[in-house]
Parts: sequence; C-alpha cells; structure tokens
Amino acid sequence: MDRQEGPILLSAYAARRCPRRTHNDFDRTIALGSESLELSASAQERIDSGKEFELDIVAEIMQIHRESVVEIGADLGRSAAICATEGAMSLGVPIIVGGWLPDDVAGGRKGRPDVLLKSAQPAPWSYYPVEIKRHKVLSKANKKLGNALLSPISSPHLTEARRDPEFNERRNRSESDTLQLAHYWRMLQACGRAPTGSTMAGVIGSDHLDSDREPRICWFDLADPAFQTFSRSEPDATTARSALERYDREFGFRSEVAHVAAQRMGDGADPAPLVTPIWINECEQCPWQLYCAAELGSDNASFAVRRLDARSWLALAEAQISSVGDLAALDPVAIDQFDEDAEPDGSRTDEVLRDYLAKVTPSRNALTSLARAVRAARMIEAGVFLERRSAEPIDVQRADIEVHLDVESDRSTRIYLWGMYVVDHPTGSSGYEAVSAWEPLDDQSEIALTRQFWLRLKEMISQAEAAGYSIRVYHYARPEPTGLRKAAKLADGVSFPALEEVNAVVERYFIDLFDTIRANFRGRVSLGLKDVARHGPGFQWRDEDPGGLQSQIWLDQVYAGDAGARQRILEYNEDDVRATDAVLSWLTNK
Repeated sequence: MDRQEGPILLSAYAARRCPRRTHNDFDRTIALGSESLELSASAQERIDSGKEFELDIVAEIMQIHRESVVEIGADLGRSAAICATEGAMSLGVPIIVGGWLPDDVAGGRKGRPDVLLKSAQPAPWSYYPVEIKRHKVLSKANKKLGNALLSPISSPHLTEARRDPEFNERRNRSESDTLQLAHYWRMLQACGRAPTGSTMAGVIGSDHLDSDREPRICWFDLADPAFQTFSRSEPDATTARSALERYDREFGFRSEVAHVAAQRMGDGADPAPLVTPIWINECEQCPWQLYCAAELGSDNASFAVRRLDARSWLALAEAQISSVGDLAALDPVAIDQFDEDAEPDGSRTDEVLRDYLAKVTPSRNALTSLARAVRAARMIEAGVFLERRSAEPIDVQRADIEVHLDVESDRSTRIYLWGMYVVDHPTGSSGYEAVSAWEPLDDQSEIALTRQFWLRLKEMISQAEAAGYSIRVYHYARPEPTGLRKAAKLADGVSFPALEEVNAVVERYFIDLFDTIRANFRGRVSLGLKDVARHGPGFQWRDEDPGGLQSQIWLDQVYAGDAGARQRILEYNEDDVRATDAVLSWLTNK
C-alpha cells in the first residue's frame, strides 16, 4: 500500500467506506503496515467472484457490440488510460469499457467506471456511468406492478430501457451502488461529459444468474430523493435524500478527513484526527485492520461485541460507553422495556438511552439491537458463548429413525447436494449418504436431482412406517424445505410432486432445530450451526475453515477436475449433518 503523492484525490469507494480508513491512508504519522493482511476465505471469495463476474459481463458486452465498443486496457498506465478514455469520448464511441476518467483535481476525485454509455444528446458527446456488481439489484414486485427501468446488455442504451412490471429496484443494495455512481457522475460533470437535464446511471447485477434472461442494466435516477436518512438536527423525523445529495455529504466529510490527516507530520502542531477507529463489518477486509485492532484493544466494545453500526457505536462513545464493561453495565431488560415518553427514572441506563436515541435512527429495532449488544457484552465478561433464555425443559421431538439433512448450493443458489446422516435407533446403526450432481445445473437438472432425493426420502419414510417406527427429518434453518418447494413450483406438478404434497410432508416430518435454538438461547456471536454446535455439544468440523462460501470455491475446483475437492465437500457436508445430530442430542439433555 503506497501513500498518494500530489493533490488529495479520493476514489469512488471513499463515500461508502469507513472514514477512518480514509484518515489512515493520508496520515503520515501512522506507519504503513509491514504485514500483509490475510483475508478470510469468504472475504477473498467475494472479491474473486466479483472480479470474475465483471470479466464475464465485459466479455459478453465485447462479443455483442464488437464494432461499437472500445475497451481501455487494464495494462495501460494511469496517464495513458485517461488519455485513451478522453479520446474515445471525443470521438463519441457508443460504449467504453474500463475507462479512466480525467482527475477532478478541484473536486478531489479520481476513478474509473466499469462502463460508459453514450447518451442520445448531440455533440459534444456525453456519457452515463454503469457499474457491474455481483449481487442482485432487483426484487420481485409481488403486491403491485414493478417500476424497474431495465435495458438488456444487447440493447444497453437508456433510450432502449423499458419499465418491467415484474420487478422493483432493490433499494437496500442499490444505496451503496448509487453512491459510487454519483462519484462518477460528478467526475463526468467536471470534465464536461455528463448529459444535461438527466442524472441517470446504471448497475448490471447478478439477477440473471438464476434465470434464462440475459444480463440487464437497472437504471437509477441519482437525483431521485429515494433514500430515507436520519438527521441529528431532526431526530424525530427522517429526510428523503437523493443519491447525489447523500454522496456530496459523505464524500465532503471524507475529503475533510483526508485533508486534516495529510497535515499530520508527527510534531506538536498536528491537528487532531476528525475520526477515531471503530470496529465494523468492513474492518474484516480492510488493509488497516491490524492497526485499528491494536488501537482499539481487545476490551473495546465495538471490537469485542461487533453487533452495532458505526453511528450506534459513536453515540455510545459520546455517552462514555466504550469498553465491554461499560456496555455490560447497562440493563438489557430496561432497554427492552424502555418508553421514551415515560418520566426519567434516574438510572444510568435510562440516561444513556435518552441520549442514544437522539443520535441514532429512533426505532424499536435500535433498542432491540442495543439490548442484544449489552447481553453479548455480559456473556463476554462471563466467558460464555451460549446463554439459556428459557427456564422450562426444552421439548424436542425424537424419533426411532432420525434423518439429519443439509444441502449445498452453487453460486447460482442451485442445490447440487442433498446430504443425510441417518440414525437408526432400533438397530443402533448410523451412516451418511448423499444425493449429488457434479456438473453445472439448470432448472431441469436441479429438479431431477431434487426428485432423486425426494424419492429416497419417501422410501425411507415408507420403510420406517411399515416397520412400525417413527421417523423425523431434522434441519437447521430453511434451505432444505425451501429447496423442495422451489422444485415443486418450477416443475408445476409434472416432473416433481405438487406443492401441496411437499408442504404436507414438510409439515408432518420436518423439524427445524434453529427454531428451537432461537427460542431457548442467545449467542455471543451468532446462533448459526457452526457457533451452536461448537460451543454447545463441542462438535468439531474436520475442515479448518468450513463454510458455505468456501464450499462454492471447492465446487469450482470440482468442475475443473479436482476429485479431492469433491471429497472435501462431501466431508464438510457430512460434518454439517453430524453437527445437527450432536445439537439434537445436546438439546434433549437441556
């Protein structure tokens, strides 16, 4: 990581990133880390899959629009890439891929959008920015007609976009995307290439991965006041702001942070940083992770508890709640029962809450999240990972034949493996079996695989009941019933049983252990199967770094011909179903 020389220029990610990261990038009193940050397998997977997805989309665009697209090579240096981009825009090239916009020195911006699409306005040519993101940007319009403005990449230009009544924009994902697009929009304005009278920009998401549709651009109006934001000056109300307004505010603050940081030289005249470290989800893949962790210390509440967002931790810090002990000293029951309209009771918790709610988005969810964080802090102090929240005995239905079920899904969320650990109590035997496919799936092959599992399950049910034995299927959360219902809906009762039959079997035989765990326990970190099985019955996975995202990496290796990766997936899945068996036995004794 090299520090920037010359004028302070921030990238398109600055407005959506932690401001402390911006400070660290420019503060010369902080030594550049000598240790390289080793990302977790899941974080590295997200980065790698995002890059791969972008390359695939770019290749498709290049293939379709051979005569009307220019790609600015990734091997070009910065100056050459900027020059090539300016040349392509001057010529009015319809599609520019990988362009590098001229630095906006006055605005303090630099950046290279994934795609630039020429507008329909006459010369001098202007362009709309488009980003490629490996996440969904659309949601089904179930209750009313959708209004998503879409154009397929074969006809990508805004003039060819149409409203699709089947879909709406997915606002919770589009907010960070549009902040990035607003950055490019301001850069296009600065170099005189933004369309006049229009503030549109687009995102190509991964929505097509689980359908037969080609990739599409979802268009957003960056001037549309679509985002409800909280204001400290008006704590009782939210304000609707546009992506450009949000961006200008967030980017402007980070620009101030960078300029103050750049003035720090290690002498007595250094200005104080505008921001202090706070541990948030983003820290897990930040190059300054080790530095900020050391600055915070293991007793810092945000570092140890990790259950709140940056605004919440800042509000607590202003109320002198910064350590695990400070947080644990609050009363979670009082937080659960807090009534802002009631008379203050003089307690420390009541005092903190009134100040806290004035500085965060006031809601019952804000109180619920804070109460959970307080309970997690108390668990840290007590040295426990799971805490019982119920007093009565836990009632879990057992059976003569117990089938523990877990599925594995590919990158397109298609189930390619149904794993079962079958415990036959009358005979004292047990064993693992799997119904799997090791080639990429489409709708029909996924239905066929699910039918194969369904027939095996129905066979086990029939055999057990014919012998006079009870049988139950145990799973953790909803992927397994959801997979069966998905196949029923896709097959439409022809190559797979009707939805009514699937629902009847699920209702009679399936038991979700997660429901039981959630009703009876709190978790210091989470109530996911990995945490519960490890800290409850003490179950251990054979793989050092087990997880669903990791298994998708292994599946890619299987597709590439690695037989060892197939065995690794099977062992991982077997451990998952054995873990549910361990959790079931543990619950029975609670």
